[in-house]
Amino acid sequence: MACNNTLYSDKNDVLFALGYNNGRILLNHFDASVKDLYPELTGKEFTPTVSRSCNTLDFNPEDNNLVRFTITGSLSLLIFLLLQLASGFDKARNEHSIMVWDIAHTGTVPHNSMYHSHFTTTNFSGSNKPLYELAQNEVVHSLKWFQSKLIICGMNNKHIKIFDLRDNDSKPKGTITKGVNGITVDPLFINRFASFSDVSIIIGQKVCVFSYFFLFLQNTIFVWDWRFLENPTTVNVTEASSIVKLEWCPTRSNILAVLLKDTNYLRLYDYKDFKNAKNEPEPAVVQRDISPFSCKVF
Repeated sequence: MACNNTLYSDKNDVLFALGYNNGRILLNHFDASVKDLYPELTGKEFTPTVSRSCNTLDFNPEDNNLVRFTITGSLSLLIFLLLQLASGFDKARNEHSIMVWDIAHTGTVPHNSMYHSHFTTTNFSGSNKPLYELAQNEVVHSLKWFQSKLIICGMNNKHIKIFDLRDNDSKPKGTITKGVNGITVDPLFINRFASFSDVSIIIGQKVCVFSYFFLFLQNTIFVWDWRFLENPTTVNVTEASSIVKLEWCPTRSNILAVLLKDTNYLRLYDYKDFKNAKNEPEPAVVQRDISPFSCKVF
């Protein structure tokens, strides 16, 4: 398994999308009750035309509508209004690397699958064609839904691009950066997202006419405002450990949690704004660590 993403419903894990190195995407669950709750979804598969690694997945958190009507005490009907899953893949010649799937009405189920008996022609079309195909001849490292119709993507080890599904012909807005990994959108500030770089970045600054000062940055976190992508609003560097994952706090504003490799703690960054002596806004970052784990994260 190369990546995964979770669909939340009523604050419970309902469904997982699992992406594999051969490009296969499988809908599955960990709770036995989920199969009975959503038999129309569990076991579906989605595959690109050309086999390549599926690097990232994300359910659309806003256009995500499942409605179940209970007809009798034991009989219910699940109606899918819309349920979209975005996926990002490695580069393949003349192939698109971003695919958005309508998992409610498409997908395939192998005949040897334990869930095959749940599906009929009224449940889904059996088609394996995605709703949208984007980013031809590119590689996608991470992606995230943004404002229901936008997808933010880290691509090609050097770009962040924002694709608008309402206008496929428009050129995506973007910027050049090494921070293409682990994109996460702040749920409490709709214009902000964060990403990180796990490679060394060299920044040269002129000291005098004949000399430069070079700064090597590694494990770097970038905080962005999508309206002003020319430069990140904040850049900060973690310690020697590699970054595994970033996530904004869904209940407290300005808190970004960072999971580091070979550590048993979470690093929290609190991004605050204040006015400097010239009455100009400047960001301030407060860092602290919490230790919810008894062993190291690998």
